[in-house]
Amino acid sequence: MKTRMLSLTSVAAYVLVIRPSLQRWGTTIVERYAPMPGDDPSGQAKTKATRAVTVNAPSKDVWAQLLDVNGFVWEPTVGTMLPGRLAGMGFTVAEVEPEKNLVLIRGGADHALTRSAALHALSDERTRLVIRTSAWTAPNARGGLFGLYMDITDMVATFRLLLLVKRRSER
Repeated sequence: MKTRMLSLTSVAAYVLVIRPSLQRWGTTIVERYAPMPGDDPSGQAKTKATRAVTVNAPSKDVWAQLLDVNGFVWEPTVGTMLPGRLAGMGFTVAEVEPEKNLVLIRGGADHALTRSAALHALSDERTRLVIRTSAWTAPNARGGLFGLYMDITDMVATFRLLLLVKRRSER
């Protein structure tokens, strides 16, 4: 009985406290609710995570680091797929405004994803990098498993990307 109660308490703590804070890591309340390029106008996304970091570098430097995919620098154009090892993940450029925003999309039978990155110049030498992931999953077992998988992998990948871009841009 104690084990079951501990398990339920742990799940409740994750769902009600830990997960929401991880999904909005580093953001201001305005960034969490402000519309971003690539947002689903129908509002059907099952999950939405917005994470951000302030980078002590100009937007052009942050943009250059955002486009450096494992040492392969690319120039995004609408309709192109991500280069290098990430190409197999199936992300396609849906929208791009250099040094401002980049929207990637990916879809499958049981899911659809949108990843948006927006750069906001705070000054000539400071930039705010905001990344939002929105996901829709089908109401079936595969969709549910994908949603759980996506929750974890998106969190790790986005934290890594934000901190990597910050570190490289601030050199």
